[in-house]
Amino acid sequence: MIRRDGSVGHSFFRESERRHSTLAACSTVADEASTSTSKSRGSGAGAKKGTVRRKKSAGTKKEVSAEMEEKKVPTKKKTRAAKTGKTAAKATEEASVNQEEKKAAASKSKKGVGTSKEKKTATKPKRSLKAKEYAAPIAAADAKNHTKTSADGSGSETKPLIPLYPPTAKSVVVVESATKAKVIQKYLGDMYEVLPSYGHVRDLAGRSRSVRPDDDFSMVWEVPTAAWTHLKSIKVALKGAENLILASDPDREGEAISWHIKEMLAQQDVLDGRVTVARVVFHEITENAIKNALMSPRHIDMDLVNAYLARRSLDYLIGFGISPLLWRKLPGCQSAGRVQSAALALVCDREAEVEQFSPQEYWTVDTDFKTQCSDSSKGLCLTSRIKHLNSKKLDQLSISSREEAQAIEKRIYSCQFEIQVDIGNPEGDMTFHSSASRLDFKGYQAVYEDTEASGSSENPEGEVAHQDNFEALSKLEVKDLVSPVNVHLGQHFTKPPFRYSEGALIKKMEELGIGRPSTYASIMRVLQDRKYVTIKSRVLHPEFRGRMVSAFLSHLFSEIADYSFTANMETELDNVSAGSTEWKGLLKDYWERFNKYCGDASQWDVRKVERMLEEKFSSILFPDLASDSRICPSCSEGTLRFKVSRYGEGYFIGCDRHPKCKYIARTLSDEDDDNEASEETPRSFEPRLLGLIPDTSEQVFLKQGPYGYYIQVGEDRKGASQKRAPLSEVKDVDSISIEDAIELLQYPKNLGNHPDDEHPVLMTHSKAGFSVRHRRTLAPVPKSEDPKKMTLKRALKLLTGKNVKKFGRPKGKSNKDAEVIEWH
Repeated sequence: MIRRDGSVGHSFFRESERRHSTLAACSTVADEASTSTSKSRGSGAGAKKGTVRRKKSAGTKKEVSAEMEEKKVPTKKKTRAAKTGKTAAKATEEASVNQEEKKAAASKSKKGVGTSKEKKTATKPKRSLKAKEYAAPIAAADAKNHTKTSADGSGSETKPLIPLYPPTAKSVVVVESATKAKVIQKYLGDMYEVLPSYGHVRDLAGRSRSVRPDDDFSMVWEVPTAAWTHLKSIKVALKGAENLILASDPDREGEAISWHIKEMLAQQDVLDGRVTVARVVFHEITENAIKNALMSPRHIDMDLVNAYLARRSLDYLIGFGISPLLWRKLPGCQSAGRVQSAALALVCDREAEVEQFSPQEYWTVDTDFKTQCSDSSKGLCLTSRIKHLNSKKLDQLSISSREEAQAIEKRIYSCQFEIQVDIGNPEGDMTFHSSASRLDFKGYQAVYEDTEASGSSENPEGEVAHQDNFEALSKLEVKDLVSPVNVHLGQHFTKPPFRYSEGALIKKMEELGIGRPSTYASIMRVLQDRKYVTIKSRVLHPEFRGRMVSAFLSHLFSEIADYSFTANMETELDNVSAGSTEWKGLLKDYWERFNKYCGDASQWDVRKVERMLEEKFSSILFPDLASDSRICPSCSEGTLRFKVSRYGEGYFIGCDRHPKCKYIARTLSDEDDDNEASEETPRSFEPRLLGLIPDTSEQVFLKQGPYGYYIQVGEDRKGASQKRAPLSEVKDVDSISIEDAIELLQYPKNLGNHPDDEHPVLMTHSKAGFSVRHRRTLAPVPKSEDPKKMTLKRALKLLTGKNVKKFGRPKGKSNKDAEVIEWH
């Protein structure tokens, strides 16, 4: 996508419209001179050409005015012609005409000048001639100094920058972090004041319509409360300073931070003509690197800023386009961003690979060889694995059964082998490979050993065998004869692909070109905060909520969910940074396609989304039921379906005849609760009768609820509250007996009265385990203690320990003697 005409600019920078660039001013002066000259032309051919020139001048004037409004000013002379089109071309043409007219006026020669130009030179007022003579050297100086103006058109940036070290005046240096500011301050001394910005000082307003595609992608910015404090510190420091040095990080985000700071200070009239704004980049925080960077200042690179604006706008449009659809179609799912959706898709796709994986059997054939010599006791032994059979290279799955492995074993014993590059028989159709190494110098391993990385590498027997193999291989020579002694057949099964760890996911994203290093930490944090993924044993596991979001996006926003979308987007942003792609044209192209996806997705109702997810995750939702056997056990008429709670409280498997039948077979809830169900809980569970209570003959059932298994006395009856007891840390629900249920149902148990207030001290039981409670005080019972042996004395000691918690509503101040109501 080639950069378009320069008339397309940053129309949304309205706050700085009162300022304009020096180059634009020079172009205006040249146009005025051209206009005044054209008025003095005679009739005939000269008059006609004067009319044409007036039209061109008027057109140029309009273009310059539009350019000043759009705030888009070029860098070098050649780049300026490409970026601003006719405006810059006219300025260059006028500069060259000025020089020609000067020569024509001095020599009165017709060389290179037509009849109209002669008349123009003869009648040209002195003032216009001086104006033209003034415009040409400034335009040439602008190209010579290759200075770049910012999008706001600030005239101060057309000044050529001089080295800022050694210092000649007070300078204020702005970096991103406070730690970096302290270190740099020590290097630079008192002539520099180094302040942190703490990242971005403003961002898009967190509401809808902050990016407006129908208004040339204008943007609404807002400054966080904390950022005003940092801006005020910079403003105060600039009093008496001559230089503002913006030294944020060397990427497009850092360039954008510098641009935001400059724009906000300009709005507050802090940057007057005496303050020089310069941009420097520190690639390393060392004294020499910092001082060298100060000797090479530059202006803000607006191509990098444009890439940031494109990226930020697109992220906003995607986030605020998809998120409302998620809220309506999948209540409880918070949002989906451009890069985070690609990362979530990687985790969910890997989980699907693990679930669909089918292990394959394969065999290995390892053989112990011994060199032939007169003294059999002195022969060398080494272990090798077969790699070639029948002159074909074997891969991992080449030997797939025991029968094949045994056939190879018989053939090995019937062959004679010799040392080649590997070990092979004379015919060359069977080859074994053996390798070994020896560590001569441990290096860092002498003082440090990564046990987590090495795993089970501490195997003394394996180390000895490895060492023996090395000694044997180092003494063998080509053509030495060896004989097979033992053949070891090993049965193995392929393993599923590993789930991603955070490091592995980041590495994969780097390979695919998704995101940037500065964004990876925030991506991981967002995925966890929104409960799309969880980390267990340092491995990423997608939650069902996250898998639903990923499936929703891949089905309705196939282009957005594709890995290549984000990778290609990063390439396009790099092109914007390089100045080869116009950022608003890029945004318009992506927005038109994305807006169509949003329109199509809005036509889907919740029930259609439920059917799509049910089909996608049927093996997870109905693991034990076939599609034709999902009859509702309550009404025997309806069918069990995956349903979304209309209030966004979760997802469940229930009867499709709701509300006539309110049967719920299973609840899919990943609420953040201490009573989270165990991973070993089956996908579906029917209530089971455990037995009867001896004294009352009441039935006792084992049931499953949203937070796991529990014991219940009696069947469910409308308007009645049945006694229940949760199960904690149950590995095998089939082992629960009526005796275990009766034991759990006796809680809460009264251990006695507290000696201070005579209130009861209770022994309670919940999904979290056993606890001791006194009024509003709760203390957990250590798992090492037997709750059956708990006494009042031990309970009082636990209530004064470190792990005590308070629960319930505290007592009011007005009535100190009011008693706290306790619910059992």
